[in-house]
Amino acid sequence: LEDNSLKGAVLERPVLLLRMSGEHRLWFVYHCEQS
Repeated sequence: LEDNSLKGAVLERPVLLLRMSGEHRLWFVYHCEQS
């Protein structure tokens, strides 16, 4: 069970990081275009 949860966390973390970096990039581009 612990091994499964560990694998799940390792697999989920890159997805969250990619999603967050993508949103940050969109927000940054939008903010730069506005100013």
